[in-house]
Amino acid sequence: MHSLSDAQWKRISQDYAQMYSVLARISRFMSIKSLRSNAEQHYGLEPNEAIELAYENVISEAKLGLRRVRKPFVPVADAPEGGK
Repeated sequence: MHSLSDAQWKRISQDYAQMYSVLARISRFMSIKSLRSNAEQHYGLEPNEAIELAYENVISEAKLGLRRVRKPFVPVADAPEGGK
């Protein structure tokens, strides 16, 4: 069994905290229903355009949350097809 050093535990904790923070921020985004009904009034956009922009914002936030977070090790036997 491998044990992790204090530095490794600290890095894992920081990665987890960063991802949690981004997921919490994403969870507070306006719902699709609210966005659809308020898009023109609040943003001056057609509902479908507002939803498209909101989707792009979610993707951007997710990428921000993954920045500097190490990809977890997945043994080749457990990896999806292609071994990556």
